[in-house]
Amino acid sequence: MSNAEIERRINNAKRIYETVTKYPENFNMRYWFYTEGEEDYYIKPADEVTNCGTTLCIAGWAAHFAGYTLTNGAYAKRDDVVDLMFISHAAKGELYGDKDSLGDLFELDHDEALHALKRMSEGEECNEEFIQEYTSGY
Repeated sequence: MSNAEIERRINNAKRIYETVTKYPENFNMRYWFYTEGEEDYYIKPADEVTNCGTTLCIAGWAAHFAGYTLTNGAYAKRDDVVDLMFISHAAKGELYGDKDSLGDLFELDHDEALHALKRMSEGEECNEEFIQEYTSGY
């Protein structure tokens, strides 16, 4: 991975961390993307989601900021991609770490995820050892 790509992914983690600490009511690790009372809801990349009752997990925020349209549930789509994909797959290329470990990151509870995101925003790579610090007691 190039230095520019690493820097981009660290900056993505910073943007997500700053957003979820500023708007904690819009951060929920139980749902990829959720809006209460809406069955067929979606958000587009340019939509503001911090004032509409929508919650996103780390993966949801990463996919949203990367330009994906999110559907209520677990799917993401970008204009340059033909098919729907899981939000988790869309998000894996947006944060600093290896693909398998980033998948485990999305399974952490709220406090663990917030702590891990802070570390990633400070430039720490999310890898197997990183995730083991959070999951060793499971």
